[in-house]
Amino acid sequence: NGLVKTLDPHSSYLPVDAYQEMKVQTSGKFGGLGIEVSIRSGILTVISPIEGTPAFEAGVKPLDKIIKIEEESTLDMTLNDAVSRLRGEIGTAVNITIFRESLKAPLLVKIVRDVVRVQSVKKKIYDNSIGYIKIRSFSKNTSSDLDKALAYLRKKNITKLILDVRNNPGGLLNQAVEVSDRFLKNESLIVYTKGKTEEQ
Repeated sequence: NGLVKTLDPHSSYLPVDAYQEMKVQTSGKFGGLGIEVSIRSGILTVISPIEGTPAFEAGVKPLDKIIKIEEESTLDMTLNDAVSRLRGEIGTAVNITIFRESLKAPLLVKIVRDVVRVQSVKKKIYDNSIGYIKIRSFSKNTSSDLDKALAYLRKKNITKLILDVRNNPGGLLNQAVEVSDRFLKNESLIVYTKGKTEEQ
């Protein structure tokens, strides 16, 4: 774990339980609060609450810092450990303590876990001619959901398109490549990996 951790910020060793957790995360449906989180400057930080989920309804906001889960400080928690504590049985409650720049004191929020269905692609039309697509994360259905959204917008005869990937925490590489492929010219190189030997 230490060896891979020092390689670069995007590489980590996945033991079996972390791998199972990643599969749940990218499946598009799980029991939890409905927040995308990351470790930023050593602090567990909310990237984005997912609309229509318990966390969104409870008023959790992007850039909120989760300093406690129940009574335990998140200071030395790994991301996987924090996520596993936030998830749990549907209908059970979890207390999180949030630090927000605009508040004078930390805020204690009680949230009841529910089934979270992640809609990775959202679409809208503005001024009858501008298509808007937001990609929240790269889960296993993202490229097919994007195709449906694009087909819908084409039928509406849009003349411009906004592709919004703000606050997207990432996800499956193959889906990110598929999405890029929809907008780049044919035969454009999107990503490659290079090993130490020629056959890699």
